[in-house]
Amino acid sequence: LDAAVINTRLDFVSVFVRPDTQLITQKLSKSLSKVKNMRNVMTMLHKGVDGGNGRQGSFKSGVWSSLLEFCYHTIDVIEGLREVVGVESLPLCAQATEVLDRFQLQRVGKMVHDVVDLESSTEQHRTVVKRAVDENLDTIKDGYDGMEELLSQAALDITRTMP
Repeated sequence: LDAAVINTRLDFVSVFVRPDTQLITQKLSKSLSKVKNMRNVMTMLHKGVDGGNGRQGSFKSGVWSSLLEFCYHTIDVIEGLREVVGVESLPLCAQATEVLDRFQLQRVGKMVHDVVDLESSTEQHRTVVKRAVDENLDTIKDGYDGMEELLSQAALDITRTMP
């Protein structure tokens, strides 16, 4: 290893092992541990795959939930880095604060919140789009929501005709 790389790493460690940064370091560690492999998530988004397979909690393991968590926890990392005194002199942290755009992360999170019904998605273990996002989808949902009543009525009619 190059001496400059070693010194850069030592500087990084020396900032984050100081007693005054322990709480922030714990917060950063917790936030970073919640960030999933975004390469896989982005690949699934490009393919149009949600990632859930209908099992319990599948929405929480899907791409939309992962994207929201990434935005939320990355914003936490940005805020945590800003709280650390001396972090501006660390190349890795300077690069992170330059690349991680809080406004864009908030924008992406808002876009997902505006389209995905998080409560219904969690309850139904699949991605549910909010009403009034797309008129055609709302029409299809109305038909689907009325399906149970239609099937129940058909079952009653059949049982009445049977001897």
